[in-house]
Amino acid sequence: MMDNSSDVKFNLTQSDPDVSSAVSDDVYIVILIVTNVLIANILSLLGIVGSILNIIILSHHKMQNPTNVVFLAISVCDFIFSVTQISFNFSIASFLINFFVLDWAVTVHVISFDRINYLAVLISIHLVTLVSIERMVAVF
Repeated sequence: MMDNSSDVKFNLTQSDPDVSSAVSDDVYIVILIVTNVLIANILSLLGIVGSILNIIILSHHKMQNPTNVVFLAISVCDFIFSVTQISFNFSIASFLINFFVLDWAVTVHVISFDRINYLAVLISIHLVTLVSIERMVAVF
């Protein structure tokens, strides 16, 4: 019986120079721009529409109970997050394209929207935790 394991040798320390990167830098930049401008803004717009629908439904007088008030507050926080996220997406896009006309978007986002975005996320997380605790207390 012959041992063929010594015939096959792999060089794992060096990579083939032809396979140094899967995509070129230009294609990578285009992919980043498409994801940050198109897809992220579409998701932000869908978040805005969904939050507005939740706010409209949960603000009716028939829907006024403590849990729905917390859900209404979560919807408001999600709405604020989605609105501020659009500014963030434009600031990333302006950085990627080197399009300095949108330099105002970076400045406005860093000065105000970044803190508002962070606060909305924090409040939303704490409100979801509050709903979880409320449901746990209701069960026990």
